[in-house]
Amino acid sequence: MTLDKEKRHLLKLIRTILGKQPWQFGVVLDRDGWLSVKELQKVLHEEGVKGITEQRLIQFFELYRPEGVEFSQGKVRTTKHDFSFDEISQALYPPDQLFIGFRQRALEHVRRCGLKESERGKGLILCTSEAMAERIIRRVTGKYYVVEVDAKEAQDKGVFFRSLGDGLFACSYLLPKWLRLPEPSNDSKKEPKRDYKKDKKREDAKEDKKGKDLPGSFLLDFTPIDPPFFEEKTKRRNRKWNKKHGKGKKRK
Repeated sequence: MTLDKEKRHLLKLIRTILGKQPWQFGVVLDRDGWLSVKELQKVLHEEGVKGITEQRLIQFFELYRPEGVEFSQGKVRTTKHDFSFDEISQALYPPDQLFIGFRQRALEHVRRCGLKESERGKGLILCTSEAMAERIIRRVTGKYYVVEVDAKEAQDKGVFFRSLGDGLFACSYLLPKWLRLPEPSNDSKKEPKRDYKKDKKREDAKEDKKGKDLPGSFLLDFTPIDPPFFEEKTKRRNRKWNKKHGKGKKRK
């Protein structure tokens, strides 16, 4: 099926991201060259491709079946690569300082335990550029920290770094002492623990007071009283008027 100009431009950009220099876009492929369509959509959005969703990308791959691109189970890859996976995965000496991003809510955990690679197997992604590290973590969450890593000290302690392309590195773990984490804020004070036993006693005391009559208290009597005299007088007048004008008589 022939592609129009817009779709040809999209296909060319996808081939560049997946098959030529993925590290320039902050993209890390798996060992077989696959990338999730979800992450590809975010990268395309960063490159200025607006209005394209994950579902539209899936429809594009299934309907047009572009040459040189394979799609399977929510992942996509190119059949030709201008690089070798063995070359970009070799061990190299990284720069002394690298950058990495993580979720903002994980700060206290990172402060205690450091960082460790997930089960996906890609490892911790480190960048020589702070802007690239921010770009990568922004695809995951909107609230994040980008911190500096003392890669030289980590490597001296036995951490194995492998290259993922120009400016990207990966490792399996990082200790807190190798991370330049933000200082804890003094404003974030812990709230005092609530004493639920005292609260329960107070509620029980209130319930006891409700059931007892306090000294000097009285109850209001809401029994209905007889209607005033003028209301009875008005009713008598109405009865006389109705009788005179034949109101209220039963029809034969």
